[in-house]
Amino acid sequence: MTIRRDLDELDKSGKLIRLHGGAQKIANIEEVELSRNQKKEIHLVEKQEVAKLAAQKIKPGDTIYIGAGTTLELIVNYVEKPETLRVVTNSLPVFEAWQKTEAELILVGGNYRRHSGEFIGGLTIKLLEDLKFTKAFVGVNGVNNDNMMAANTEEGQAEALGLNNAQERYVVMDKYKFNRNDFYSFYSLYNVDALLTNSSVAPDTLEHYQTYTKIENWDAVSAQMAFHTLQLTPKQASVPQYLLDKHYYRKHGANAYYGQRWSKKAGYEIAGFFYAEKESAYILNLIE
Repeated sequence: MTIRRDLDELDKSGKLIRLHGGAQKIANIEEVELSRNQKKEIHLVEKQEVAKLAAQKIKPGDTIYIGAGTTLELIVNYVEKPETLRVVTNSLPVFEAWQKTEAELILVGGNYRRHSGEFIGGLTIKLLEDLKFTKAFVGVNGVNNDNMMAANTEEGQAEALGLNNAQERYVVMDKYKFNRNDFYSFYSLYNVDALLTNSSVAPDTLEHYQTYTKIENWDAVSAQMAFHTLQLTPKQASVPQYLLDKHYYRKHGANAYYGQRWSKKAGYEIAGFFYAEKESAYILNLIE
């Protein structure tokens, strides 16, 4: 009982998060906030995966708000029919990334914060107040329970307004942002439609944060796509990628695995699931 009581007290004080069967320490605020140029060089693979997931949410005719963040800057690379979209942002790098498309672009100005490449302040808020969006996508410096964290109060206020003015609200973040604190809590996960993240998040972390909002990653989306495209049973469609990989690796060895895993000639990809032509039926039959 003493250990449980101690964990409860540490949870209430914000020094850790209680998870099923244990607890996890909350990472502290960075002593020095990383600049945008520094952030864009780290966790690039994870950011690309999440950006693809966010792009799938965007449909022709949408008016979308995109906040600042190096993950959000990548969304444009995966969007279909961008010429049908209206894109509003207060991030200069996001605006510049979308300039290569035929989308209708609106850059919301204000005081320019060079560290993040974002326009903030009273003018930014005034301009955003009267704009409405079908969908909003924002990033975070971290999430801690239901708290969405930012390093700067004015940045957080602009992101919160973009979310409030949207019909659908999405948090876009890589797996390294879980259980992280920062200076300013600008929004609650309870008030967003979904948190979009990586497929390799620890199960206990997913379980914890699913109490605050819907969590979407490639495993969940891939299962849905596979179910509709291949007409699999729900149980078959739920097979995560790592099990398919494990079977293929064990059956064919490392050379075949790394040679064939990403080869479209050897099979075909469906929303991140890889089904080798000769292996898919066998793998799925394992779980009939």
